[in-house]
Amino acid sequence: MENVTDIRPLISVCTVTYNQANYIAQCIESVLMQQTDFDWELVIGDDGSTDGTSAICQQYAAAHPHRIRYYYRSRKNRPILSADVNVNRYNLVETFKTAGGQYIAWLDGDDYYTDVQQLQKAKQFFNANPDCKIIFTDAHDVDANRAFLHDVTSAIRRNLNPDDLIFNCPVTSSLMFEYAAIADLLQQPAIWQAPALDLFLMATLSCNSYMGYVPTLPVGYRFHGANMRSEKSIRRFHRTTLINALLLYNVLRGNCVQTTRKRILIASRVNVKYNLRHFNIRYLLSCIRMVTGYVQQSGDWKFFIDFWNRKLLYQRSS
Repeated sequence: MENVTDIRPLISVCTVTYNQANYIAQCIESVLMQQTDFDWELVIGDDGSTDGTSAICQQYAAAHPHRIRYYYRSRKNRPILSADVNVNRYNLVETFKTAGGQYIAWLDGDDYYTDVQQLQKAKQFFNANPDCKIIFTDAHDVDANRAFLHDVTSAIRRNLNPDDLIFNCPVTSSLMFEYAAIADLLQQPAIWQAPALDLFLMATLSCNSYMGYVPTLPVGYRFHGANMRSEKSIRRFHRTTLINALLLYNVLRGNCVQTTRKRILIASRVNVKYNLRHFNIRYLLSCIRMVTGYVQQSGDWKFFIDFWNRKLLYQRSS
């Protein structure tokens, strides 16, 4: 077989990892087991691991030089970035940039595929739906030992519109998208500044189309250690929901604005109600600042009136 750099693969599985020595081998093995009728590659971006992750990745890259490219990016050699840039995103963006495939499959280093045809099914969907730029597949939350926790896609087994993403955001490691569709984005400041890069890409790539759903055996999306759900993470989830809503407004301004506006209202009320109930003043003030920023940016001053409209208060998203 030719070296992976000699021919362009159809799909580049992009994996970013940092200190995931307990999980990275399973992630890599789940990619190596893929059964396809096309060429693919695995591009691993290591964010300066110090726990043995690097040695594991190097061993796999040496054993599979035609499939795996491995990049170690020391945290000491980062470019100087402005204060408003998410510096932890450097490894991810650089990993995307080095991908050689027509499509990118995003698989985090502590997650894993369970379907040997994960890539094949995605390719078949893209071939049948050339207007679709991004897809997602089934996924389950699992714990550190791969025990089932939650069916993440139970409510969203369908093609999604951008407005669906505020409350129904697919799992990052189930995503695949067209490289050409993000090539320009990778050179723009927004790629560094977006609060949630996965949501930003989902909204941007589905803005004038849709986000395709591809049935597969579920991706294992791992919750462990600091990732486990807790009261703190629940508060963070509510705040992130509002951030996502405001981010979607900025991406979709001029597209589906009315529906997006309604969902921003709902997300805002959910945040305020939750934080008032739990006397969380810090998060409450943070939510108010974000809502005020939305109003100033959009010029939608009627938002404050609608926010307290009792008829809208208990509406669900539609």
